[in-house]
Amino acid sequence: LYYHDLELKPNLPSKVLMKVGERPFIVELTRGEQRTIAVLSCPFGDPDVHPGKVPYWKWPEWQKLFANIVRYAGHDL
Repeated sequence: LYYHDLELKPNLPSKVLMKVGERPFIVELTRGEQRTIAVLSCPFGDPDVHPGKVPYWKWPEWQKLFANIVRYAGHDL
């Protein structure tokens, strides 16, 4: 409902850190000391098409998860 659909490039050392169902939700690419994190959420979608699905920003742990993503990207975790 609220995700970017993507296909990981096979020639990059990407790692899926978290999935939502079978879809990647958090992806990491590390090269040397640089760590890039992609969060594949988006604010688009129609809740009426998927009743009962909670948008990620209404998930109670979203703020904590996002803070930890930023800390991890900065090598603080």
